Amino acid sequence: MGSACCSHDDANSSQIDSEAIKQLEVSDEAAPADPIEPEAAKPMMTITIIGARGIRNSDWLPGSGKPDCYCVAKKAGKILHKTETITDSLAPQWSEEFDVFDYNGEEFEFNVWDSDVIGEEFLGKVVLKPEQFMENGLNGDYEMEEAGTNIRAYLGLKIKLPSKLYPSRQGGELEVTIEKGETNAYGIELDDQDKVNLYVCKVNEGAIQKHNDSVKATMKVMQSDFITSVNGVKGDAEEMLKQFKEAKVTIKLRRAVDLVAILEKEHATSKLGVIVPKPCRVDALVILNIEDGILKAYNDKCTKESDKIIPRDRIVSVKGEVGLADQLKSKLMGMTGKFQVGIQRPC
Repeated sequence: MGSACCSHDDANSSQIDSEAIKQLEVSDEAAPADPIEPEAAKPMMTITIIGARGIRNSDWLPGSGKPDCYCVAKKAGKILHKTETITDSLAPQWSEEFDVFDYNGEEFEFNVWDSDVIGEEFLGKVVLKPEQFMENGLNGDYEMEEAGTNIRAYLGLKIKLPSKLYPSRQGGELEVTIEKGETNAYGIELDDQDKVNLYVCKVNEGAIQKHNDSVKATMKVMQSDFITSVNGVKGDAEEMLKQFKEAKVTIKLRRAVDLVAILEKEHATSKLGVIVPKPCRVDALVILNIEDGILKAYNDKCTKESDKIIPRDRIVSVKGEVGLADQLKSKLMGMTGKFQVGIQRPC
């Protein structure tokens, strides 16, 4: 059976300690100040990786689906951020934000990859130079380098500087004047199916390409732009198209913004409720009007007006798959359950 005891010396030590504590408690001496915590580091800028569009289908084998995409942001070879992987999509949307605390004038590089079981496949990159964002930040879609032969792919990026908001999307409305000149051709393929705007399907060799070669990226006429006015004519796509017969055009345009909607279709025979041009053309399904059906049901659930699908939107992908308008329509008709559609509209 154990017992506890203390020696005489231990008792005296305990008494001395007790007396010392009492003296400290009644002392007029100020208590030591709390240690000063170091000020939390503040970011030098904040970056958002929005999403990609137009990427090539690297999983081209039958039954292999679509790319499983992620994006890596780097500075001076060092990884700053890696997004989550969006599976089975040609238009991945990440909307991931991260802070940069250490910056000394380096370029930023954003690489998009397809994550495969047997390895990774590079899908393209965007390199941003400091002069593009150090004054006001940036907000826009940037064409990807090394995206593949005849591939025009874009990566949406935003950068805001300390104590500032993200800037308005670049190219909210852009005005350019172009003359045919010696080329005698503008070299542009346009779609007028929405009856109000002209959509830039492709820029070929000609006056517009010559213009693009001589200006900054923010002033270029790009594939997927929406032309809203030509020589002062607006609201009538057919009349706007006629203006390109003139030797000089002043055009106003808006960049395209990409949205994603998750639709739900109970049965393959469920009504879509969408009016589209007949015949459908190009590689998008142009919405002329919306009636009762799955698109209206989706809109009714949206809490924000900006999230709704509206007339003149263009459906550019179904479940991550792109294709001609008739192919997109057939895929929509055959879908059941929940599925993703990619939408394009003027910003």
